[in-house]
Parts: sequence; structure tokens; C-alpha cells
Amino acid sequence: MSDFASEDIPDEDYLYYRVHTSYGLKDDKIPPGAIKDAGEGMSTDWSKYSTPLETASRGRKPRTEYRVAEFLVQKVRQVPEQEVRHTPKFDNRAHTDIIGPKDRNSGSPTKHRVLLSRCGRLILADELF
Repeated sequence: MSDFASEDIPDEDYLYYRVHTSYGLKDDKIPPGAIKDAGEGMSTDWSKYSTPLETASRGRKPRTEYRVAEFLVQKVRQVPEQEVRHTPKFDNRAHTDIIGPKDRNSGSPTKHRVLLSRCGRLILADELF
């Protein structure tokens, strides 16, 4: 439960998503395998209430073990069967889920992961720190 109300997210805003460096991140491309749900959807942070550095810092490991992917909301909404929903948490007003099939058991997940990975970019480490 959250003390924050869910809000509509404008198309021109961004979502930030932590990606662990174990994916062998070499440039600004998001590996499709890094796209996955956690709970109801793919857990991201809305740029209205978060920065890439804050998103990296919310992980379980030290923030230097993450890169942050940046997605334009309008592009995410163009991916079939994906919905952007602001789902604030009591400790994270920025929390937003990308809801829709992405996992192996959801029919054709590879297509959705590839399309989502193509609509964002990894922020360079020197842009974060």
C-alpha cells in the first residue's frame, strides 16, 4: 500500500530500469534477456520522481553494479500488449510497472523483450556517477 496516488504518465516522460552488469553491458544497447517482470510487471521508476542515480541506488547490490536503462514512455506504449501503470510504493513514489507478457511462460515473450529492449538505451556509467 502507498500514501501516494497513482497518476497518469505523459508520453514524453521517461522510465528508468536497473540492469545488472552481469549481462555483459558494453554499449548503450539493452540486452533482451535483461527485460523481465518482478511481480505484476517490469519494475521501473518514473522520471518525474526519480533520477537514474536514484534508480541505480535502489538495487540490492551496490549501485556501481548496475547500469540504468532509459525508456521513453511513448515508445513503450507502442509495444503490443504492454501497458505503463504508475504503481507508487510507500518508499518509492516513482515506482511504475510495465505490464504485459515478457516471461517464458507467456506465449511469445521473446518478441516483447526484443521490442522493449529496442525502445530504450542504457545510460553510460559516466552519465550516472
